[in-house]
Amino acid sequence: MAAVENTLRIKDTDTMRSAYEAYVKTLINRRMIVSPKLVAETVDIARDEGMKIRRKPSEIFDNSFVERLDKSGFMKELWGGTLEERGQ
Repeated sequence: MAAVENTLRIKDTDTMRSAYEAYVKTLINRRMIVSPKLVAETVDIARDEGMKIRRKPSEIFDNSFVERLDKSGFMKELWGGTLEERGQ
């Protein structure tokens, strides 16, 4: 909450709590899974802008670490409940 408060420079406690709840519950990707579709779209945009990218999008990222964290139950414990894919 302190990071959101510093970033938004909000001093009012009620406003800060509301902003934090909105951010955490609607924007953040709690599962931390990288979307293959978004990586592919980003690579396409970079290529369209002249960047030479020789790798396939699937070769650029790896979700295995986060998947292991999820399987271990760590992510649910960290976030205190169910995890939905958000912010994608």
